[in-house]
Amino acid sequence: VKWYRPGHGWVRKWMFPPLERAGYRPVLGSMYAHDPALRNKNMLTGLLKRQAHPGGIIVLHDGGPSRMQTIGVLEDIIPYLHRRGYSFLTLSQLIAQKDTYTKI
Repeated sequence: VKWYRPGHGWVRKWMFPPLERAGYRPVLGSMYAHDPALRNKNMLTGLLKRQAHPGGIIVLHDGGPSRMQTIGVLEDIIPYLHRRGYSFLTLSQLIAQKDTYTKI
């Protein structure tokens, strides 16, 4: 399966037919650090910690002039979530387990 996330999460009906013909499925996130606007690693990590939930999909960005804070956020949030019993899956794995979660 090929996945796409509409920019800013903005979805329009006209997007679906051509993307479906090309084999893409839409996906949105549920845990946003707002890293394009915020640059403080501790603030970004804190936002994700407060939003953590089973089946959550983290959205982080790696473009722009420097996203070194994104690496720092991942270095903090991955061990934090592992210690709390969370695991990391691909989108396809997550969707296959969707009945496990109350909200996807």
